[in-house]
Amino acid sequence: MTKPITAAGIMILVDDGKIAVDDPLEKHLPEFRGLMLVTSKTKDKITLGKPTRPPTIRDLLTHTSGITSAWPAGLAEVWSKRDKTLAEVVMAVSQRPLDFEPGSQWRYCNPGMDTLGRVIEVVSGQSYEAFLASRIFGPLKMTDTVFYPTPIQQARSAKTYDRKEGRLVEVPFPLFGPTDGAKYPAPAGGLYSTAGDLSRFYRMMLHRGTLDGVRILSEGAVAAMTSIHTGDLKPGFVDGMGFGFGWGVVREPKGVTASLSPGSYGHGGAFGTQAWLDPVRDSFTILLIQRVNMGNVDNSELRRRLQEYARARIEASP
Repeated sequence: MTKPITAAGIMILVDDGKIAVDDPLEKHLPEFRGLMLVTSKTKDKITLGKPTRPPTIRDLLTHTSGITSAWPAGLAEVWSKRDKTLAEVVMAVSQRPLDFEPGSQWRYCNPGMDTLGRVIEVVSGQSYEAFLASRIFGPLKMTDTVFYPTPIQQARSAKTYDRKEGRLVEVPFPLFGPTDGAKYPAPAGGLYSTAGDLSRFYRMMLHRGTLDGVRILSEGAVAAMTSIHTGDLKPGFVDGMGFGFGWGVVREPKGVTASLSPGSYGHGGAFGTQAWLDPVRDSFTILLIQRVNMGNVDNSELRRRLQEYARARIEASP
């Protein structure tokens, strides 16, 4: 659920004229210069070559960059330990070869989204979390949206559950450890928030970049974020989808998306959370849940039923 907000941070910098979506990544992060490409791989040998072009900001926004989706050695627990800076994490990512030619495949990529967070830091001159606070959370009055919750906010945070023998059982929070002294905000998925705060961000998107007279994004940036940029590739985790900048976009409503209009856009989270915006009906749904072992959370029955209920309520309203 954090990824569309990270993408919005990038598009604010585009609006500011500081970056372009077709900039090579290496223009802003020199550690990515000279990336190699895995051309063949067997059990005993990896062969490397040069990609035909470097990955761009656009590629990272659409999960088509080729940047490895697996964390480099020594970073497997970075989300739970939070003991590395964003700069350190992205430097480690930059030392891995590309898994495929940029733009040729779609592969969900948390390290790629974290890399965009580092781009925000370098281009803006602020920490990633300070930039989002000053340009998105503060202006939208999203007072409960943070990367490092206070003790009071931690006490209000939802517990995480698993289902065992037909019962919900509380389990340790599997991603984030204590936030005291944490160095790593996790642009790919580190935000804590509430339904009320998220609704303000989604209303801003549906209002084409403004809310309560405050402009966060240009209309062009919103249109770019919510358009399909993945061509004939098959992105996402359910059928009938395309991908925009940080958002999944419904190309053909079917299955779990059948109650949404074409052009609806949204994103899910690791523990079953979902938010989908339907610009045709000027509506959105938010599902906040903390469950592990749910399988494909984008295709969950909970999501389908909530969206169908929301559409029925909208169509029944005067």
